[in-house]
Parts: sequence; structure tokens; C-alpha cells
Amino acid sequence: MEKKAQIWIESVLYTLIGLAIIGLLIAVMRPKINQTQDQFVIQQTIRALNEMDNKILEIKQATGNRRIIEFQLSKGELTIIGDSDRIEWKLLGSTYMYSEPGSIAWINNMKVMTEKVSDKYDITLTLDYKNKNDLLIDSQQTSRTLQPAKTPYSLTVENAGQDSQSKLIKVDFSVQ
Repeated sequence: MEKKAQIWIESVLYTLIGLAIIGLLIAVMRPKINQTQDQFVIQQTIRALNEMDNKILEIKQATGNRRIIEFQLSKGELTIIGDSDRIEWKLLGSTYMYSEPGSIAWINNMKVMTEKVSDKYDITLTLDYKNKNDLLIDSQQTSRTLQPAKTPYSLTVENAGQDSQSKLIKVDFSVQ
């Protein structure tokens, strides 16, 4: 009877020690896992924004050209700013430092800015079309912010012709 009790006590003790070790490993590895996830999201968004930039270049060939862009937004927020002709993606509170904080880096036509906020980083990716294109959202000079979603956004980008005053191509976005 005493031997059976000792076996049960040892089993419970070993199980608790094993769980404590697993918990400790998870606590130590969690920041690295979050950092890797943020790095992946940033790289994925850079590819998606480069694809969007290429679609905008494609539609500029002729008035009426239209392209549909599937944009997956799992973290951060995407803002199309018609007033200042910019497309911005921001990831606030990232554990991953993408570039040197406070300095601007360029990837193709995209401006990358990393800002240090306490022990985290705010990452901003910007496609600036100032003096290149006139960005519109549903034919209006307005802004639209897209929040993270499980399903991809379907963005329609259309060449709405040339603006008579500025002579810039009007790039009209609509979001479904």
C-alpha cells in the first residue's frame, strides 16, 4: 500500500516539474515568437504594397483600366489618404525593429520608418504619390482606413482619367 502511494506522489511531482519547465520555456521563448511573427507580417505587407504599387502603374496606361487587388490585413492598419495622395500601413507596438529607429529607409518606391516607443517599435510603410497621381476613394478626396480582418479585402483600383487642372492621373480606389 505504501509503495503505491509513493509511486503516485512521484508521478505527480514529476508531472509538476515537467509542466514548470515547459511553462518556463514558453515564457522565455514568447518574446522571440512575437518578434518573428511581427517580422513576417511586415515582410508580407511590403510584398502586398509593392504589388499594389505595380497595379497602380499598370492602370495608368489608359483611362478606364481597372484592377482588383486582394489585400490580406492580419495586423496593423492600412490607410488610403486621398487628401495627401498617400497609402500608409502602420503597425504600432511591434517587438521587431525593422529598420534603424528615427531614420528613413527605402524599399523600391516605399518609405519605411521605424520609431522607438519605450521598449517597442512603431513601423510605418508609406507609398507617396504626391505630384504623381491623384488618389481618390469612391471618386472623392477623402481617406479610408482598413482594420485587420480574417478575410482579404478586395480593392478595386481604376484609372479615372486625367485631372484637368493638375494634369495628374486620378487613381480611384473602392473597397468591397
